[in-house]
Amino acid sequence: MRAGVFNDLVGTAVDVNSFAPFTVGLNFHLAPDSSIDLYAGPFLAIVNYGNINVQTGIGGVTTSESVDSDVSWGAIAGLDFPIGKRGWSIQTSLRYIDTNMQGVSAGSPFDSEFDPVIFSLGFGYRF
Repeated sequence: MRAGVFNDLVGTAVDVNSFAPFTVGLNFHLAPDSSIDLYAGPFLAIVNYGNINVQTGIGGVTTSESVDSDVSWGAIAGLDFPIGKRGWSIQTSLRYIDTNMQGVSAGSPFDSEFDPVIFSLGFGYRF
């Protein structure tokens, strides 16, 4: 996230170093008799953030601030496409997580919404 006048003069930039959600949920399979598996469902998430870097002011003074973990919720929708008849599939999904980044910067608390939408693509094997 960036705001202000740049060219290394004045402005503000915020960078998140890492984002790791751990989720548990319940998927509902919407077409159980089809060869293509369509599913959707809610989940709970524990979101661990790394530090955030805040760059501000003339010359770009940078500070690193810690962010608290967050317990949140989300939703997933996905499709699994079979490849052949031996159990392999291509998997794709879209996840939304409603989460907030909270912490303290220079003695002042901050609370910011961070609601990512995550697209996944992969392979699977069903046995």
